[in-house]
Amino acid sequence: MLKREKPLWITKFAVLQRTGMRSKYRSYPGELPRSDMLLRRRVETRSEFVKRKIEWGLKKLKQSAQQISLTKLRATTSLPVNELMQYTTFIMDIAKKHNIQMHPRTSLDHSA
Repeated sequence: MLKREKPLWITKFAVLQRTGMRSKYRSYPGELPRSDMLLRRRVETRSEFVKRKIEWGLKKLKQSAQQISLTKLRATTSLPVNELMQYTTFIMDIAKKHNIQMHPRTSLDHSA
């Protein structure tokens, strides 16, 4: 089974760095319109990244066959609690979508 790494935030800098194009891109600003267009389409907002990381974390924790708590999700995703709390509805929706059991005492579970 393949080990999944934590998702990385897809930023303009990260893409340019990973492709080895950072210095060329910086040396010729405005002269690479197709690169600009591709970067605009492929980079993520912070919110998109956090949602992707939360979904990844929930799926990873589901594999452990344990009920998921906010503490476990925070530890798995390395996202701060205050940021996770901003996505409570999203977390519960994803848990429901993937049939993931949340711990009944978790502060995310509003049905308890």
